[in-house]
Amino acid sequence: MKRLMFLLVLLMVFPATFADSSSDRCQPVNADWYLIDYIEGPEYCDGYDYCIPGRLTGTPNGEMAFYGNYSDEIWDPFGTGYSINMGLGEERISTRHGEIHSLAHTIFDFETAVWTELLIVTGGTEKYENATGRMVFHNKLPPSPGKPISFNGPVSLAGFVCTP
Repeated sequence: MKRLMFLLVLLMVFPATFADSSSDRCQPVNADWYLIDYIEGPEYCDGYDYCIPGRLTGTPNGEMAFYGNYSDEIWDPFGTGYSINMGLGEERISTRHGEIHSLAHTIFDFETAVWTELLIVTGGTEKYENATGRMVFHNKLPPSPGKPISFNGPVSLAGFVCTP
């Protein structure tokens, strides 16, 4: 009876101690990416044809790199003569708390240099082991016609990452 009473008191005083640890804790992502380099060669890019590392400022803060292959599909879905590139790659975000790994579904318009990626978080290291989430990574349209779109940044990253 004393044990039961002790447990009830603990539950009332420290409810967080007995909270369901299987629930996800989701954090918003809101950051800007700036190009550092463009690198070619599987020996430099973890087996991929090329990689594009950059600096990430905001939440999270650190470095973010895209890893891809040249075999991406180029197509013109409406027969307009304006080709777009659709591909699949991998994005890795390195932070002081570990790495976030995600699959990147990419659409790139060669004519305007506008691209968008849907990132599906597949896990990571340290704090982000078994993480889940969704993010969108894209450059913004220029402020007015005739102005160039910069691949160098800032490029927006928004979404959420959930840790177990």
